[in-house]
Amino acid sequence: MKKGQVRQTELHKREKRREKTNILRRKYLNTKTEEERKAILEKLMKVNPYITIEQFLKPIEKRLSKIENKIEKQE
Repeated sequence: MKKGQVRQTELHKREKRREKTNILRRKYLNTKTEEERKAILEKLMKVNPYITIEQFLKPIEKRLSKIENKIEKQE
């Protein structure tokens, strides 16, 4: 392998992990049950083992709280 090729490979892997993590965030926001959320978090750990659950949820906290408030109001 060439010297710069290793760096490009690592950057590509990081970009793909970031994309897959964002897709899982969107799916997490659209879930209805706790079981579905657990399944998404399990998949997250396979896709991106370097991230914690808190780091995963931090960017979507505001939207998640809005969704939870809507659900509480409906009940």
